[in-house]
Order: sequence, then structure tokens, then C-alpha cells
Amino acid sequence: MATTFFRRMMSGAFGLSTVLLAGCTLSLAAQTAPSADLEPVAARLHTLVEAEDDYYEIYNVFADDLSSLLMPAPPGIGVADVNLQVVYAGVVGWIALGWRESQPYRQCVLFFGDLANLPDLPATSAGTLAHEQGRPACDP
Repeated sequence: MATTFFRRMMSGAFGLSTVLLAGCTLSLAAQTAPSADLEPVAARLHTLVEAEDDYYEIYNVFADDLSSLLMPAPPGIGVADVNLQVVYAGVVGWIALGWRESQPYRQCVLFFGDLANLPDLPATSAGTLAHEQGRPACDP
């Protein structure tokens, strides 16, 4: 899979390291791994990272419509009741939420891109903030 944009972002080509450091001060708790019941949501969000990267490589913008993306199900992960929503997508990055149909009140959020230029902070409806690019932050 293509990871051109991802590599540029992680290398600091857009000055993201300073922005992320500032973003970390917004959250009182460290970002932890998702609980077992939210692991399928986190796995699906990781699949979205690759799909968005492939889309960006072709169109130079991120997709805000999931139907525009090729997202195979991760092997061994049951995703039948996993819902994803791209909250924002543009040239500078994207924000997405994920949740299980059986637990809509518990969400995971993931962002990718230049946090300083995203229109909103990447947060769940319960207020859990993502402060590390490409890593899901999930409600407890």
C-alpha cells in the first residue's frame, strides 16, 4: 500500500511535531490502547488510514465519503457492527470517528494531518481527545 503522505507527515515535512507536542497538553490523560471491545473499531480506523493515504496519492485531497475508498476488512476482525464516519477531510488532513453499533455511546477518534490546520480538535462525543496522529484514542 502507498504511504507517501504518511511518510511525509511522520518525517516532519509539515512541521507536525511541534503541533502534536502542543496538542498533547490538551488532554489530561495519556492516550492508551483501546479496550478489547473497541479493538475492532481501532482496527477499522487503521484500515481507513491506508485507504485515505491511497486516495490522497491519486487526488491530492483526502476523501470525506467512505464509499470513495477501498477498505478491505482486516483479517480476523469482525467489523459487521463497526461504523465509521469521516468528520472532516481536506487537503491538510482528516478526522474520523468509529463506534460499534452495539455501543454507540463509546467511540474512537483518529486524525491524520496537520493538527493546527484542522477545523476541530479530534475528539469523541464524550470528549476523549486524540493527540497522536494515526493512533486511535477511545473512550474508556
